[in-house]
Amino acid sequence: MKIFEKIKYYEQKEIDVLGLALFQYGQRNVQGVKEKYFSMFSKTFEQKFFNSILNPIYKNHDYIFIVRTAGLGEAYLLNFMIDDIVKNKNIKSPCIVTHRRVYEDMFKLFNPDIPCYVNNVPIGVYNNALVHRFTSYKGIPVQVVHSTIEESTKLFQSYAKGYSVPYPEKIKEMAKVENYTHKAPIYSDEDIEYVNKIENLDLHNFVFIMPEANSILPLSETFWENVCNEIRSKGYDIFANTQCGVYPFAKSELLTIPQAMYLASLSKGFVSIRCGLLEVLSTIPVQKHVIYTPHKFNNVSATNLINTSSLKDYPFIDKSNLYEYNIDEINEEQIIKEIVRRF
Repeated sequence: MKIFEKIKYYEQKEIDVLGLALFQYGQRNVQGVKEKYFSMFSKTFEQKFFNSILNPIYKNHDYIFIVRTAGLGEAYLLNFMIDDIVKNKNIKSPCIVTHRRVYEDMFKLFNPDIPCYVNNVPIGVYNNALVHRFTSYKGIPVQVVHSTIEESTKLFQSYAKGYSVPYPEKIKEMAKVENYTHKAPIYSDEDIEYVNKIENLDLHNFVFIMPEANSILPLSETFWENVCNEIRSKGYDIFANTQCGVYPFAKSELLTIPQAMYLASLSKGFVSIRCGLLEVLSTIPVQKHVIYTPHKFNNVSATNLINTSSLKDYPFIDKSNLYEYNIDEINEEQIIKEIVRRF
């Protein structure tokens, strides 16, 4: 008999025996107050989680994808795997469940016919509860995208050391998918109209920059100021896509994912730090200048990052116009010169 302890977030722990919760203990929040507790033979954290987010919807679907990825770029890959999964499993009515509205916007852009449900459950709870990548809820198959937190941690550790298989290929293998299927974005009339009405931006002659990323170190403000000045000197306008919709060196507005993608499709090219949104925009056939820096939270150099997460390894990207820069090998001033020379 295998007995093992699963260490959980929020100071809660669970000891399982063959998939059943023998003990749960620790501290939990009760009306804003931390309370110590001990419970025997409770439902597993996974079962409680499923009851809270799947019970309202499961009867309407015959397959459920739960997206627990922390990054938009990771979630993006599901768009190109879902057709293969649906076909091979003979799925009639799939749905997607996720924790972020921005993910819903992205999935609707590529898969408008597949319902996407968003809840207010924090990602920590997703990671806390989801311990099986392929499981079921009341007879309905459930697939966690792309892995459980334990598998994701092991995968990241492997890539940090250097991995021979590109990340998108590894994700495809884990999902038991043979081929990525191309999907073109479908823009709504409302999003097109919104972008076309952006003021003080030359929509016929501009460069799209993305100076922010959640997981890698930023470049200096001097770098972005100089990039903007140099690009303007060549006659281009500039739009900066930022989380707050405000930027000191270029025009910026707060955009949804579909609006950002449509606007980017009108541009002459991108200049971006390596961020998740870049993957969503990767199939747009314009110049792409991508800068890699070290990871913010883990000991992963820019060199390791470019070796494991190069944009060239993502599906359906036009590699002929892709330029990647490794901050370990080339400094900010040299990167600016290369970018400006190519525009």
